Amino acid sequence: MATTQDVRELPCMFARIENDELVTHPKEPTVRYGGSPDAWDFFTKPIRDTFGGDWVYLIPPAPILYGPLITLWQRVAQICEERLSPLEEWNVWDGGKYPLEILPAEQGTFIYVFLVPLNDYFRRDRLTELRLNAISSRAADSPSKGAQPSRFAAEQKRRPLAIGRPKNSSFYPIPISLLYPPFARFKKDLTSGPIEPDISPLAYKWCRELSDFFPKERYREAVFHSLLSELLGHRISKKHFSGYTTDGGIDLEFIELFGIPLLAEIKAETTCGSSDAYFEAALYHLEAIRTILLDSSLAGAWRKSRMPSILIIHNGPNIQVLGAVCLAEPYIEVLSPSLPLYFNEYDAQAMENLIRFMGGLRRLFRSILTVYEKKSTVEPVQASQVKFPCPSSYQPINSDTESSFETSTAADVEISAQANTQSMIGPSTGFSDGSVVSLGASLDSITDAVANFSIDTGSSQSNHNLSSQSSTESRTAIPFTYVDRIDSVRLVFGARTATAERIIVKFGYGHYGVDAHRAAVKAGLAPALLAFSELEGGWWMVVMEYLDSGFQSCAKFGVLEKACRTIIVESMAKFTALGYVHGDLRASNVLVRKLEGQWECRFIDFDWAGRENQVTYPLGVYCTSGLYRPLTHMDGLPITAEHDRQTIFTMLAERTG
Repeated sequence: MATTQDVRELPCMFARIENDELVTHPKEPTVRYGGSPDAWDFFTKPIRDTFGGDWVYLIPPAPILYGPLITLWQRVAQICEERLSPLEEWNVWDGGKYPLEILPAEQGTFIYVFLVPLNDYFRRDRLTELRLNAISSRAADSPSKGAQPSRFAAEQKRRPLAIGRPKNSSFYPIPISLLYPPFARFKKDLTSGPIEPDISPLAYKWCRELSDFFPKERYREAVFHSLLSELLGHRISKKHFSGYTTDGGIDLEFIELFGIPLLAEIKAETTCGSSDAYFEAALYHLEAIRTILLDSSLAGAWRKSRMPSILIIHNGPNIQVLGAVCLAEPYIEVLSPSLPLYFNEYDAQAMENLIRFMGGLRRLFRSILTVYEKKSTVEPVQASQVKFPCPSSYQPINSDTESSFETSTAADVEISAQANTQSMIGPSTGFSDGSVVSLGASLDSITDAVANFSIDTGSSQSNHNLSSQSSTESRTAIPFTYVDRIDSVRLVFGARTATAERIIVKFGYGHYGVDAHRAAVKAGLAPALLAFSELEGGWWMVVMEYLDSGFQSCAKFGVLEKACRTIIVESMAKFTALGYVHGDLRASNVLVRKLEGQWECRFIDFDWAGRENQVTYPLGVYCTSGLYRPLTHMDGLPITAEHDRQTIFTMLAERTG
């Protein structure tokens, strides 16, 4: 960011919002000057002293040239369109230093801030409009009839409701744990949550009373309402709305939202009735969302949240919890298995599981309830961001984060495939064009060749320590806005910071090879790692630099020329010599580009990476007709350098002309 010490007054303009667009303010149509951009308080003081009132301070994607005034508002609209940045995605300046670069005065007068009336800004509710438009495309239907399996399946073909059925192999939805983090905490609580002593007596009561036989569904309902009320501390009762009656919802003193934030679907026995309990709960939830969004008298901060909710299936003597959020439309996901309550009295493990389940459910309910309280402080979500994961800022790892373009390149280390082909001893792989690359014992020679190439990778610093270090350092979190989802089956997203810097944001579960990624960056083999954060429930977020568009994955090449293949092999050897293994060097994770006649290579996806013999493959790693793996089944096996070599050379052999 350019220095702002010499700037005493920052140009700004007043504006109004009409039809979700900025327009000129009739009383203040020309440029004004606030105070210093060094702090929000300094900038706003002269405005508050002169104009009073309540204003929202909007920052455009980039400073906008003031003159000529006659075309200013047309250019404002044009900048939004060109930068794919609708008004709602403009950042609000509400504290700290002005985040964008201040341009030299000789370049002209630029508008850095637009001041809009507070009422204008908060009157807009594009999120509700978006949701109603999406929901209205599916006609209202009686949940009890619509949940009949054949009828529900037919409707899913015409207008699917996002409930995880049927599966789509070309699209994986974003996990609900990333859309509302307390859901991730609940799932973790199911296996490792605390055993709360006060729940134990109630758990035994649940087992005894809910394992009974009930002649009518309403009798089971009454018992379950009482037991669930005892756990959650709020009365549970049937809810009536729009001609529908649910099996149970929460009674709140401050608002009535019918099936939100809790809905129960109850069956006397698993096989009772013609409708499926899961389908019926999903349809009741949909109709509850439709009803409350159409009722403008039901106001609150919850309208601009993802509207988290709990769906409880009590199917005979079993209980299961589903999580629900409302993005553009409802999304429902299974959170727990269906727990039987009629297990043997001596089955201590089953009782422990039930107590953890009940404790986690109570904590989840209390967390969700805060979203709907009158004085809720839930942060509003923008309509364009509601479909993306919840995290919207990152804490930089450290101040010396490097771009992969500023570190060493393959030429910096004297490892060349041509030289090593002659000096290294071991088996070799030949391609159809006659090029040869050494394998096997050559790894020792490669290691010797890079002995004088010093990379400080630390002493196997753990993800947890790295994350903790970041959070304790006095650095300001950097907000970002999601732009798109890059891959429909991976949790990889394109985003922009407030300074319009493009970044890549990735999410995953379990292990991430932070040390391996950082070492690869320092060796010029990977995009810069800007941040690593541990999230709720074992999830993590990684923020990386956005590579130049010249880079493409090898999966997009039918044939790779010899020089490109050589650079890829050199890069793999260089990474291996650092003592790390990657585990997933398939074509889509190897990026290349040709710049000024020279090929460059970068590796991505360090999810499984780490020290050899210290990291293992996760679940679901196996060889298929369309995806090569070194072994047929690899779940839980140690990741080795030999596996990386085999994967790379198989990929290159497939792309040799």
